[in-house]
Amino acid sequence: MRITHLTASFMFGGPERQMLGLAQNSQNSHSFLSFSESGRSTRFVRQARDLNIPAKTLAHDTPYLLEARRDVIRELARSKADAIICHGYKSNLIGRKAARQLKIPALAVCRGWTGESPRIRLYELFDRCQLRKMDGVICVSQALARQVRAAGVPKSKIHVICNAVRPELFRQDRAASRERVMSLFRKIPADSFVIGSAGRLSREKGFDLLITAAVQVVSRYPRVRFALFGEGSERASLQRQIEKFKLEEFFFLAGFTEKLDQMIAGFDAFVSASTTEGLPNVLLESAAVGLPIVATAVGGVPEIVKDQQTGILVPSGNPNRLANSLGEVVEKPELAKKLGKNAREYVARHFSFAAQADEYDTYLSGFVPGQDHCVEERRRAA
Repeated sequence: MRITHLTASFMFGGPERQMLGLAQNSQNSHSFLSFSESGRSTRFVRQARDLNIPAKTLAHDTPYLLEARRDVIRELARSKADAIICHGYKSNLIGRKAARQLKIPALAVCRGWTGESPRIRLYELFDRCQLRKMDGVICVSQALARQVRAAGVPKSKIHVICNAVRPELFRQDRAASRERVMSLFRKIPADSFVIGSAGRLSREKGFDLLITAAVQVVSRYPRVRFALFGEGSERASLQRQIEKFKLEEFFFLAGFTEKLDQMIAGFDAFVSASTTEGLPNVLLESAAVGLPIVATAVGGVPEIVKDQQTGILVPSGNPNRLANSLGEVVEKPELAKKLGKNAREYVARHFSFAAQADEYDTYLSGFVPGQDHCVEERRRAA
């Protein structure tokens, strides 16, 4: 099968890694089209080409969406695509209509909704409407599948295929990663316990609650430091909160980096304080390193973090519980070691790209006549 993906890549992050990991492991042929996003798609397109995966930036973008649809139709026809997989509300709209004209299946990958601003909420409402019209919707977690069903998408159209991780990418030299992390802080004791976090700096990520929890943690454990990676609309507000609580020495806003994979092994633990999630790539990556994870029990997080087995789950919106659980991994090194080991083994077993690609191949074969037997033959051969 020839599969074309349509996306709106404005950075090289978790979704982009998922798309390329699928293309590298699938038995099918995958290619990528991206809206320009004012030139920000270049990084993703270049990365795909470096892996010998066909990728192209579309000539037109918002507000020229009619022209963009013609671009997509032309590229789908040229590549003789058997199906299109769309990523995001704009891709869903343009890709679905282009697929209808060419009479090929249009599928969407849903990674969740944030509701972070009135404008985003409007886009996400529009996205829900688009998903109902797709031939199939791939959700990255069981929890997200329930949300998509509640949004009016027929159960028969919904299929769950989880995100994946390549553990070998995150088995970095601990000493080198630790040095990079320690260098973030102006003044830091050599025996510091560094808790990492990462994500878009927006309300739904709960970083304001994390800072509130950090006040309690550092008052009990003065050697603890927090490093938060990411950018977003809440940065100024979070910085003011840090200064209000006099946490400048303890809590560092590290900004966005495309090299987080080189930093994670330098943390002693990882924390997620979100109020909503799909299936966070960064939790898969932290688990692959073997870090003890403390996370709020939202969205697909409990599908990665099994409480007291592969991490510690806490209710969202409760900084006291968050602080107490972080204190557990600080003061109980044997517990932290056990949780990290279990997490590493769990994601290696259940979240591989090989398994993900096989699920995609099987699912896609149901939309393209004559492909079912090809998948079954590959399985028997394996």
